[in-house]
Amino acid sequence: MKKLLLHTCCGPCLTYPGEVLKKEFEVTAFYFNPNIHPKSEYDLRFLNAIKATEFIGIRILVGDYLPKSYFQAINSNDKTRCFNCYNLRLEETAKKAKELGFKAFSTTLLVSPYQNQELIMKIGDELACCYGVEFISEDFRPGFKEGREAAMKMELYMQNFCGCTYSFAEKYDDRLERG
Repeated sequence: MKKLLLHTCCGPCLTYPGEVLKKEFEVTAFYFNPNIHPKSEYDLRFLNAIKATEFIGIRILVGDYLPKSYFQAINSNDKTRCFNCYNLRLEETAKKAKELGFKAFSTTLLVSPYQNQELIMKIGDELACCYGVEFISEDFRPGFKEGREAAMKMELYMQNFCGCTYSFAEKYDDRLERG
């Protein structure tokens, strides 16, 4: 069975893609998310990612928590912020996959209806060419609800923002505008 390194943003988003991919691959989750802030939020999501991997029955690796690299990469430009964030996390996953001998990589970001799937797939495909590791660009969004239900049964923490300070501020601003 081919080995796949699955970039994992959080436990709830891991549930569905993890189950689907383990049917065809030997899956290892890779928790690399320097975008998540504050550190307490990062830690909470990491603990829940571990809980999800134990439930699914897959291994997990953790990358370094380097928020400075995230802020340098995004350069706070609204137009390219998400692109740079996706690229940072997927490139680290592709590098790690190549370094550890994985034949493929993917990301749990592909399950979220809130993420730019087309952009994620484009970045993944480009990185696959650069690193010589196949990118599995499957649309997991049809399983989003099923994954959320599984996460609730596992009593996983269910966050309501992507993790970065910008998305948190946008969520807060939206709530203020709605009253």
